[in-house]
Amino acid sequence: MLTSATPELRIGRCLSDSFRIWVRYLPVYSAASVLVVLVSAISATLLMGSMYAGLMAMLLKGLRGERPRILDVFCQVRRFVRFFFMTLFALVLLGAGLFFLFGVGVFFFLAPGILFGIWCFYIFLLAADQGAHLDEAFVESRKAVRRYGFWKHLLLAVVALGLVVGGLLAVKDMVNGSAFEVSPLVWLVPVLIQPLGLGIFASAYFRTLAVEARQRELHEHEFKVMRNELQTAHDMQMDLLPSQSPEIEGYSLGGVCIPANNVGGDYFAYRWLDLDQTRLALVAADVSGKAMEAAVTALRFNEMLRYECRGRISPAEILDGLDDSLDGQIDPTTFVTCCIAVLNVQEGKVEVANAGHCLPFHYSAATGQVASIHLTGYPLGLPAAIRLPEGYGTIQVALEPGDALILYSDGIVEAQNASSEFYGEDRFAELLTERVPEADAERLIHAVVKDVDHFIGNAPRSDDMTVVVLRRQV
Repeated sequence: MLTSATPELRIGRCLSDSFRIWVRYLPVYSAASVLVVLVSAISATLLMGSMYAGLMAMLLKGLRGERPRILDVFCQVRRFVRFFFMTLFALVLLGAGLFFLFGVGVFFFLAPGILFGIWCFYIFLLAADQGAHLDEAFVESRKAVRRYGFWKHLLLAVVALGLVVGGLLAVKDMVNGSAFEVSPLVWLVPVLIQPLGLGIFASAYFRTLAVEARQRELHEHEFKVMRNELQTAHDMQMDLLPSQSPEIEGYSLGGVCIPANNVGGDYFAYRWLDLDQTRLALVAADVSGKAMEAAVTALRFNEMLRYECRGRISPAEILDGLDDSLDGQIDPTTFVTCCIAVLNVQEGKVEVANAGHCLPFHYSAATGQVASIHLTGYPLGLPAAIRLPEGYGTIQVALEPGDALILYSDGIVEAQNASSEFYGEDRFAELLTERVPEADAERLIHAVVKDVDHFIGNAPRSDDMTVVVLRRQV
């Protein structure tokens, strides 16, 4: 799992970084700096902003261990318009501030000029390195200066400008104090030192915003990997569920499982228990926990169910076998609730056993009412020390023409809306009472999901939802 480190701006490190790459690539940076000044002068400063952005991009390459080339100084020329106006705006503010150095100009022009001048270093680098638009670069630059300290950046600006301006003044003093004529090439000294000053801000960017950008890319990559893994797990889980319900003469059967996340712990299945297909097991289960942990246990539960259904026709015996299979195979804090209903197709009778799952509903066409089948039992997979000694019991229910049996998970009755109200068993029973007489299994499931979704509204789904409906046709 990726861990994030908070970038830190250190002035000493910026100075050492700048000096290190300046010395290492002195010929390349010096030639590029002279080229920037010459081309900008010839073009009447139109290319100044974009070429300075290119020079700073070269400095970044050096900090990243890449070898800079002189031609890299032109890498941002295609965007010279935006850099020119940004540079012009900064120069206007700085010039106005210096012009009105005394009086109100200090507050209205000089301070904004200094601020924008400092922001410009990051704006240049953000636009050049990450391809950010100027408005976005301006906002991020301002945030960065505030995040890593304005006074540190002001000191860096003073040092950077001091290198260039100090070099210029030193040359001027040397010329004025010399008894002999000094070569005009001496005036190039500040230009040659220019990359050293800009390298300070390139290092500040490299140590802060560039680190943030790399961490963001790593987070995005990790998120994509996790999303792909979740999608794979989701596909695997959906593959476990029946793609279609068995067609049984005289009956309507359907089921659906809707995970709250990409994956979940709800599960349902159909299993024929004999070769003649006279007894069909309807299984609804819910693994404790959420997402991946529950989904993995559901995968294992599916294989155990396939094995434990062999040679058995009693739902209680199947639950006993599942409980023994899960013993020591899952985390002690994890358990599985499960309800199994075995339909005798010829007789129209259903034998039900429950392992701590939601009480199934039985709709009686004779009375027009829905009633819970009160049968409880301890969940599957509990540690042996806390299990009850007795096994699972069963209840037999006769499905008359028009009757229906509904298995479901707690994601239905415990669904919550934005006001933290529960959907509830009473609301569910009322819906079934109203819809069962006029709907087959599939339409009834659709009505249940639609009603729960309408109740939830804009609130996030808090748990998986599973519904299995068996209805005997009239």
